[in-house]
Amino acid sequence: MNLILFSSSETKYGNTVVFNDHRHQHILKVLKSRIGDTLKLGEINGTMGVGCITEITENQTVCKLSLTDSPPAPSPLTVVLALPRPKALRRCLKFLTELGVKEIHIIHCYKVEKSYWQSPLIGESKIQKTLIEGLSQAKDTVKPSIYFHQRFKPFVEDTLPLLMEDKSAFIGHPYLETNRAMPKTQHKEKLIIIGPEGGFIDYELDLIAKQGVSPFSLGDRVYSVETALSIFCARLLLPS
Repeated sequence: MNLILFSSSETKYGNTVVFNDHRHQHILKVLKSRIGDTLKLGEINGTMGVGCITEITENQTVCKLSLTDSPPAPSPLTVVLALPRPKALRRCLKFLTELGVKEIHIIHCYKVEKSYWQSPLIGESKIQKTLIEGLSQAKDTVKPSIYFHQRFKPFVEDTLPLLMEDKSAFIGHPYLETNRAMPKTQHKEKLIIIGPEGGFIDYELDLIAKQGVSPFSLGDRVYSVETALSIFCARLLLPS
């Protein structure tokens, strides 16, 4: 853990936190910390800083808090992702959380297996655990907001236009008739739509295009959702 996170409900008297779960085990057995040592701590959706260990036993670690630092700036990217295999989704969410993306929309489309929506791997507790792992890795405290949309057409026609306000919007698709490079944009805020590994069907592409979304591809190779997501995000966020 690069940053040990806790919720406001775990604090006592406003300046003390007690760990008695896997975080305590990490402090005790991995970090091998002792009384007087300082740990890098952060309050979920709050500030971050250090905690000085005032008590440590086999059962718990008690820290006095000094949280004076703001979390890192969020990414200017909003991501719309067709629901991939549930295990892949968790990896995608962890990656996006590490990247600082704060708004993620998971959508259904024709080539998404309906059974994916019933998987326990995309349950609330599993998703929240994944987000915490990403925050801890990246030394961030602010969780992204995750929205699930099981109806494609209402999302594209009603929700997508609202998401696109004051943003440049792109859709990555592996089967364009000609390879299209990502167009230049003056907008700092950007939105990207990534389809399933088989790509969106023509009807879906046409519906998205009507909203003014710019299509582009990465060439002739067809990537997994995770690889495509990594490349697309890098293209959008790194200086050209």
